[in-house]
Amino acid sequence: MGDYLKKTFFYAIGLALVAPITACDDTRRPSENNYKYDAGEYFDSQIDALDVDTEPICQDKDNDGFYHLLTCGTAVDCDDDNKNVFPGAAEVCDGKDNNCNDLVDEGVTTTYFLDADGDGFGDIDNFLSGCSLPEGYVMNHEDCNDDDQTINPLAIELCESEEIDNNCNYSVNEGCPCTDGDSTECGDEVGECVKGIRICDVYGEWGDCSGHTAPQPDFCDGLDNDCDGRKDEDYNVGEVCSLGIGACEVEGLFRCSEDGSDTYCDAVPNLPGAEGCNGMDDDCDGEVDNGLEVPSQQCYQGIGQCRREGVEFRTCLGEDGWSEDYSGCNAVEGNPLPEECDGIDNDCDGRTDEGFNVGEPCSLGLGECRREGWTECNDDGDDTVCKVTLPEPIPEICDGLDNDCDGEIDNGFPNLGEICHAGIGECRSESIYVCSEDGAAAICNAIRGDPAEEECNGLDDDCNGIIDSIVRECYHGPGDTVGRGLCKSGLQGCE
Repeated sequence: MGDYLKKTFFYAIGLALVAPITACDDTRRPSENNYKYDAGEYFDSQIDALDVDTEPICQDKDNDGFYHLLTCGTAVDCDDDNKNVFPGAAEVCDGKDNNCNDLVDEGVTTTYFLDADGDGFGDIDNFLSGCSLPEGYVMNHEDCNDDDQTINPLAIELCESEEIDNNCNYSVNEGCPCTDGDSTECGDEVGECVKGIRICDVYGEWGDCSGHTAPQPDFCDGLDNDCDGRKDEDYNVGEVCSLGIGACEVEGLFRCSEDGSDTYCDAVPNLPGAEGCNGMDDDCDGEVDNGLEVPSQQCYQGIGQCRREGVEFRTCLGEDGWSEDYSGCNAVEGNPLPEECDGIDNDCDGRTDEGFNVGEPCSLGLGECRREGWTECNDDGDDTVCKVTLPEPIPEICDGLDNDCDGEIDNGFPNLGEICHAGIGECRSESIYVCSEDGAAAICNAIRGDPAEEECNGLDDDCNGIIDSIVRECYHGPGDTVGRGLCKSGLQGCE
């Protein structure tokens, strides 16, 4: 027999042998002297004798608690390699028998409906079940005509004569005041107006009125253009009118213009004449005695910069002509301004540049550049300046003057006036530095004394820089012995 049948056979024998053996109590158990093997050992030996695979028959490979054989004491696991498949497992939509009841995807599939026209709505009569949405299918069955993409629950109901349910609500032409192709009269037949017709469109809306004569804006033409039963009611035809003003005015009647847009007065005005001072509108411009050349003369108002020139005139007295006297000077006095220094009476008080010291003596410059002058107004007009022409500064020389006009005298000669000396010894004299005659330098003004014969007195009498620089020949022996033999004279200085 095959391995499977062998295993099953011996497994059954084993159960038969083990059951009574395990049921025996210890008092009835055969002694070791009577049995060499117990039932288990015997069973194993028999299997070994038949060369049968001893691997355990009941296995739960996927550890889900169920065996693959009915004889193992559990419901049979129909896929012992998948721990998610066993008896009692939740069925999922995956094309497998997850709960081992010999049924696949029972109760967990979804019904999908064919959407042949691709409008997003399916056909209730054409469907299939599955675990995923197939191409060309949808999950609803709300389409009432799956052959026409324009017919679906989201479509607009059209007012068609064929009575089609466009929006799949089981009603036809609901809300339609008229259907496609219906016609009705429109317009009026009053005055110049003529009736026409209008046609209903597929949306249940009446189209524009056609073939009719509609009311038009009223024209002045003797017709009832706006069809209100009246002619030219917006125009003043036949009323009295006048044209021209002043001496040119003439009366007439209103009549329609040639283009009918307005009326015109048929009066013909008189021609204008020359305007005169007579109380009449002779030139027909709407003004009496205007535009006349009025006799005039110059006049003035104000003083200083406020003074303005104007003109004064004679007056037209209407029917009485021109006045004898001139009046109404049109000069407008200027407004006073704060006084400025500009030679003008800015504040119009009859005085010029008051508050400024114009014309007073003044001086500018330093040292040799200083000059005297007079004050006058500056360019800004807010102060005075000293009007002086200053010379150009020259390089500073030593002469007791400020030649370069910088406010300092003899600057550049730093030792000027300092104490200085001339000579040495008893010839030394003291004085100060003074300017040279050409002004080019500061020189010492001391005069050295004359040297004297040096004496032995602790002074440098001969002004050679050595005190008591007296050395003389001396000899202490008899006078007539000097220079004889070993006798020689010596030198003697001051002590």
